[in-house]
Amino acid sequence: FSFAHLTIQEFLASVYICLLPQQEQQRLLNEYFKAYPNVFTFLCGVTGLRHVEMYESIHLKLTSRDDVVVALKCIFEAKCKPLSAAFFTLDMSHKTVLAYDCLCVSYFLSCYPVSQLKMWSCHMGDKGAEMLLKHISNEVTSSLLLELVNLSGNDLTAVGMEHVMKIVRTSSATLRELDVSYNEIGDGMVSVITEHLQHNNVLTKLNVGYCGLSVRGASCLGELLKVNNSLKELMMSLNEIGDEGVLSVCEGLQCNKTLTKLDIRSCGISVKGATYISQALMGNQTLLELWMGDNKIGDDGISAIAATLNSSSVRKLDVMSCDITIFGVKCLSTTLSTNQNIRELWLYGNDIKVDGARLITQAAVDNGKCERVFFGGEYENDDVVKKLRNILADRERQNASNKGSSKDDDGTKQKPLEELPQQQPVQMASQNDNTRSDT
Repeated sequence: FSFAHLTIQEFLASVYICLLPQQEQQRLLNEYFKAYPNVFTFLCGVTGLRHVEMYESIHLKLTSRDDVVVALKCIFEAKCKPLSAAFFTLDMSHKTVLAYDCLCVSYFLSCYPVSQLKMWSCHMGDKGAEMLLKHISNEVTSSLLLELVNLSGNDLTAVGMEHVMKIVRTSSATLRELDVSYNEIGDGMVSVITEHLQHNNVLTKLNVGYCGLSVRGASCLGELLKVNNSLKELMMSLNEIGDEGVLSVCEGLQCNKTLTKLDIRSCGISVKGATYISQALMGNQTLLELWMGDNKIGDDGISAIAATLNSSSVRKLDVMSCDITIFGVKCLSTTLSTNQNIRELWLYGNDIKVDGARLITQAAVDNGKCERVFFGGEYENDDVVKKLRNILADRERQNASNKGSSKDDDGTKQKPLEELPQQQPVQMASQNDNTRSDT
């Protein structure tokens, strides 16, 4: 056996359970699975999960994030094969894993149809990433159908990322979201990622935030934007790319026709970089969200961006903690009062004073389209600001009501509730809840 943490007590306990009647085995499994996980790991190895009831109970544990690590060990030791073709969401987020745990994940990926692999903040390290590939041989790589891979916060370096890229390549026909943020993979591995994605028409979301990128990494991402036709969201915050790096990204943005969200928060951008961004906005008509908070662009920087907002498609603008004062807000307010695109504006952490908060909120009300303006702190407690923000809130509710009642997602008129056909609920015990907030 290849059991982890072998102890004679746990082994004898598993043998004892194996000799019990099937019904009693099932009762113990349900009652003590969490309390004595290693016993049941042994039991799976001893019995090979011959009893269907036990087998299904182990699979049910995959729907609980608390039990999923133990369930994977059981499946690995028993060398289980899937009972059905239902796709799994394998979610082990926030569970610190060992190399052995990653080995069990590897076996599961090689045998089971997994559409989403969520292992963010698992701290697997490079050795864990290596173990993920142990059971993914050449014979089965074509069966990987991953649509989402989230390995954020796993203490990976360029060495570990080399292993991850093998998984990415084997899922290139289906993979739509890749998140490797908060891993010090550096410019070299980002270059490998972008090279792979240059001719990829499937991936839509890429997160390389806090990956130790510099100007070189930003240049690779800029070149990717020039040729890629599928990427819709690019998150690269918390990388010190500076003005030179953002210039490369902006050059790519001017050529790109698909990107809708760009996150360049905390990237060491100054007024010069803000000028590059404003020029890129003039030549791009697809970008809907621009997140560039915590860059010290100041009043001159926001003025340059405000001057081109009316010719852009941006709907959400984040300029939090950007050293903006009331002078910069005046320029932004002038643009906002006539802009027909902006729906959300984030201004937290800027010293705009109460007068600036009133000015920008009034401009948002006057423009007839804007729904949200965020300041934080004392500005939101001002009576005038409160009154104006209530108007924006009413507008947002009304717009949401109009969208929900008039049109369906495909643009067709909705039927009354009584005319809609009733569908029977589909129960998929293997499908985990895959919702979570953005990193």
